Amino acid sequence: LSSSTSSSSMATTAAMTAAGVVIVEEIVVKMEVGLSMSKDNFTNDKQEAFTQGLANTAGVLKKNVRITSVDSVFLRRRRLLTGSIKVSTEVVVQNTSHGEAVSSQMTSNNLNIQMSQMGLPELEVLQSARVVVAPSSMTTPAPIASAITTAVDTTVVLA
Repeated sequence: LSSSTSSSSMATTAAMTAAGVVIVEEIVVKMEVGLSMSKDNFTNDKQEAFTQGLANTAGVLKKNVRITSVDSVFLRRRRLLTGSIKVSTEVVVQNTSHGEAVSSQMTSNNLNIQMSQMGLPELEVLQSARVVVAPSSMTTPAPIASAITTAVDTTVVLA
């Protein structure tokens, strides 16, 4: 069993394995950036501003932008090593064509214009934007046979 679902904000593909496990995949644009601030200073408010800046750059709704990890790193800036963070992100897109269009917008210059408007420091692109088909979840649905049996059992009419 295989199906595709598309909404205005994302595309997903679902497939059921023989064991009854549903694997859901979505198309995302992944990238990693560095920001000159500590993990402690990357507060919820700054994370909200950061995701809004990414959404503005990508031309998508903020709900389609995720921060997948934040790690402390040292970045070389003007011959100095500074304490910084590496932020890994995903932007959920409609399809691979949309992903390629979003990737082309995610340049250092475009991102830094948005970061400045959001009151955040200049960022450095550590890994360029790339389109990826990623598994988003795996679930085991309720057994279909028992649901059918229950429905049949409740509709038996005795004469």
